[in-house]
Amino acid sequence: MATQCRRTRAAASTQPRLGSADIPKPTLRLLSIMKVPVAALAILLCAMALCSQVFSAPLGADTPTACCFSYTSRQLPRKFIADYFETSSQCSKPGVIFQTKKGREVCANPEDAWVQEYISDLELSA
Repeated sequence: MATQCRRTRAAASTQPRLGSADIPKPTLRLLSIMKVPVAALAILLCAMALCSQVFSAPLGADTPTACCFSYTSRQLPRKFIADYFETSSQCSKPGVIFQTKKGREVCANPEDAWVQEYISDLELSA
């Protein structure tokens, strides 16, 4: 029984162990030094990937900031309207957005007569 134990210990001692003690010190030093540049490179690549999406649109592009998907069903009182702007041509529906004196924005159909009248009034008063 003692010989069997010695054999297993001997067999176990001949198998190579992988650990930091087996790797030469210059290689360990090089690996620890390389961690910082590799991490910095990974962060730089991630930042470049995110920034490329932000700057991919051409300068001066007509990007829609507000679009109308439905119009108001009632005519707004003229005294509440402070300003207006038209929606972008890239929107699915044409629209006029009226800004009220309280800062609210209301979508209106640009083909409605009252909308065209309000636009004319606002253009004349500007």
